[in-house]
Amino acid sequence: MVDLSPAPVAPAPRATPRGRHVAIAAEIALLIIAVVYFFPVYIMLTNSMKTPAEIAQHPARLPLSFVVQNFADAWQASSFGTAFRNSLIVTVISVSLLVAVSSLASYPLGRFQTRLSNALYVLFVSMLMLPFQMAMIPLYRMVYELQWINTFRSVILVFVAVNLPFSIFLYTGFIRSVPEDLEESATIEGAGRLRIFLQIVFPLLRPVTSSVIILNSLAIWNEFLLPLLFLQRRALRTIPVAVFSFQGQYNTNWAMLFAALVLAMAPMVLTFLVLQKQFVKGITAGSVKG
Repeated sequence: MVDLSPAPVAPAPRATPRGRHVAIAAEIALLIIAVVYFFPVYIMLTNSMKTPAEIAQHPARLPLSFVVQNFADAWQASSFGTAFRNSLIVTVISVSLLVAVSSLASYPLGRFQTRLSNALYVLFVSMLMLPFQMAMIPLYRMVYELQWINTFRSVILVFVAVNLPFSIFLYTGFIRSVPEDLEESATIEGAGRLRIFLQIVFPLLRPVTSSVIILNSLAIWNEFLLPLLFLQRRALRTIPVAVFSFQGQYNTNWAMLFAALVLAMAPMVLTFLVLQKQFVKGITAGSVKG
């Protein structure tokens, strides 16, 4: 007679004292790191709701009375609404162009393993090692001669050019991890390469697209030097330049400065919270499988 009773399940191995100690030490280390990283955010949030006198006396203490008026004053004092609109225009257009151009450029680099595609990929990756400051002076002269100073197209095109190599690096690594079975089926049915990319491949790139959007949005939104050089009119300045106006040579309004920093940080935090799951997937797939 066959014994149909279930096989005994082996008990889970117990953690050794040394293993428990290592786990506790790791958790304590991670907690300390989290506190260190969160402390500047805590200082910014608390000081944004204090008076200047309270900031000078007790910068690390919780506010005695929450001065919400600092946010309204910061919004009005530096034309923050106009700066917010300018940053939004520059960031949205630049990131949209980066997603479109880098994804289209990465598709042949990731799918066709030829000498030319490999050489172009190495060329794009090597551009990551070139600092922007090396080309700052000739770039400014070129933009000046084109009469693009005080125009959004100057910073948008420069942002796209500067951030394109890294975006291509992410997209290419992810595309190489995507199976080609669906593309082969579409090719047999007579679909062209552009149609295959737009209808089949690009929807599969949602995780890495989220990564490209978040990383480039952070870089462009927080960029200070390029808008300072190319957008010199007050009506065209972006948020980092507007925040800089709160700092003077002899006096700094710290309360409004911290409030302005909170207002500048909020859109990027919201964007990351919305796209964080896809962001992690894109970074993991592009770096491990690629």
